[in-house]
Amino acid sequence: MTHQSSLNIPQHVSYKANLFKKINYIIELSLYIKQEKAINLTRQYSEMIFLYIFRRLGPILYFEARLWRKKLSLAEKMRFLNSSQYKQRINQLNPTIYRKFSNDKLVEKSILSLLGIPTAKFLGFFHPYNGSDCLANPLTNTQELRSFLAAYLGKKLCFKLTEGWGGDGFIAAQVVLVQGEIGLHSLKVDDEPLLIEDFVECYLVKNYHNGLVIELLLEQHPKLAAFNCSSVNTIRMWLIQSKTKVKVLGAVLRIGRKGQLVDNCGQGGLVCLLNVENGIIKHGMTPTVIPTTFDQHPDNQAQLTGVQLPDWDECLKIGKSCLRVFPHINFVGLDIAFTNDGPVIVELNEEPDKISARVFGLPLKDLLDNDSF
Repeated sequence: MTHQSSLNIPQHVSYKANLFKKINYIIELSLYIKQEKAINLTRQYSEMIFLYIFRRLGPILYFEARLWRKKLSLAEKMRFLNSSQYKQRINQLNPTIYRKFSNDKLVEKSILSLLGIPTAKFLGFFHPYNGSDCLANPLTNTQELRSFLAAYLGKKLCFKLTEGWGGDGFIAAQVVLVQGEIGLHSLKVDDEPLLIEDFVECYLVKNYHNGLVIELLLEQHPKLAAFNCSSVNTIRMWLIQSKTKVKVLGAVLRIGRKGQLVDNCGQGGLVCLLNVENGIIKHGMTPTVIPTTFDQHPDNQAQLTGVQLPDWDECLKIGKSCLRVFPHINFVGLDIAFTNDGPVIVELNEEPDKISARVFGLPLKDLLDNDSF
């Protein structure tokens, strides 16, 4: 079941849009909230002006964080953070000099593997000078890549930027034979299998000089695959650490759309709000300022609401363990996948997008207070 307004939801406008478009967007949003939530324009505009003057919370943020909600007191609204204030708090929690440990996927994976925290199987690092497989054999050019991939014929694997986020640079492919030689077949719909040289030129050359981590593609748990089988559907879990313990602030499940290889919201994916106590999906929604909510996936009608994710207690356990092993990192947005063998860490994000906090519905200043527990 989809829960949607009878009104047309205003089309999203970027922060980088010109002033006229942003003003028009704010007017459209305020009119929408007036009709759908019965909050008059005088109240909305007076709150926007007040919050901007005293907290520098802009009009678009007013709608993104749903600061128009009647149940929020003015004091609570004052504890939300704009982007600059959020970054400032992140810098306090996660000093910049220590972020390299998890910004670099090779370093991150090394730490996780050394301490026995499950992560996707590492196969190699493809780079023109420093490339190597996990047995220290060079992996710097197409000839070496072809020889390396011969051992994985029939397997599905993925290429990831060493330092990347939002699904950028992610390529998934299967190792196949092409004209009797080792090749790769992109898992994108309608793509053709290619010889290694052609595949590198078509998909990898743009990021080759920055280095690409090669992993076995995770085979997700059937319960997660049922939501959307083309993408590995993961959770984004926010955790914060005090001197003595780790607290889960909230979690969302991210699900790809039909035919997509990634579940990232920036590339059209959906989100589901989770009950962090038991891993049960509350409902699905679009990651938009004015979300459309639903109980089933809009592409395939797979049930979402009420479904419990597998191995939830173990998921919470490895999530908390993961944060503890990175020195001087006290807050992360952690990406976790579910396999038949249990939860697996995909990556850490020390400055996760605030879109998750929008779903959690609480002031960022409260969420990021690690002295309160």
